[in-house]
Amino acid sequence: MGVLTQNLKINNNSSYRCKQNTWVHGSEEYRSRNYMEQMLPELEQLERVQILSAEEVKQVIKRRRRFEYKYESSLLSLVTLRRDKIGYDFKKNEIDYCISRRINKLFRILEHRFANDTKIWMSHVEFLKNVDWKTELSKICRRFIQAHTNNPEVWITAAKYELEVVGNADSSRKIMLEGLRFHPESRDLFKEYFRLEMIYVDLLKKRSNVWGINGDDINEENER
Repeated sequence: MGVLTQNLKINNNSSYRCKQNTWVHGSEEYRSRNYMEQMLPELEQLERVQILSAEEVKQVIKRRRRFEYKYESSLLSLVTLRRDKIGYDFKKNEIDYCISRRINKLFRILEHRFANDTKIWMSHVEFLKNVDWKTELSKICRRFIQAHTNNPEVWITAAKYELEVVGNADSSRKIMLEGLRFHPESRDLFKEYFRLEMIYVDLLKKRSNVWGINGDDINEENER
């Protein structure tokens, strides 16, 4: 999976290039989306006449979207492998961004329709980790929590990614403390909170060695 640099900006010009770049098959994306829109009335009719159940209609839509994700993900992997093989980086950021942007959009559609499916959310989080979209990762972690507030494991996952992937210790702490307010009896949350605090202290100590700061001063500051 290709890793985008963190300074890759999501802006109108990039969106325009994605739409204009025939390399990323903009017309195919439109036809795929239009095809799904055309399918919906048919699926709704099949549900009304009880040929398909509501659950079966959901599964048809979900499988279609997952097929699109697998196709786009495979394309991104193939492009990365070929580029590394021949050592050709022309328009690398532009092409990778356009494909990744479509994958991200597909995940958002799936999450909107199937918010209860934690596997979809976790796949999205892992994808954003792999392409190094840290800002978007933080947003999705927050939406993941909002969709699954009653699940302590989701709070743990979000806090873990905020610290270990995004590198935002303050956000990680806030998530854990908020999660503990919702789940004051959760042993797993308390254990993970302690583990993340230890990781954070260890990171500070490593930085102190570089900056020439006394490690004891860090411990005192962290205890305040």
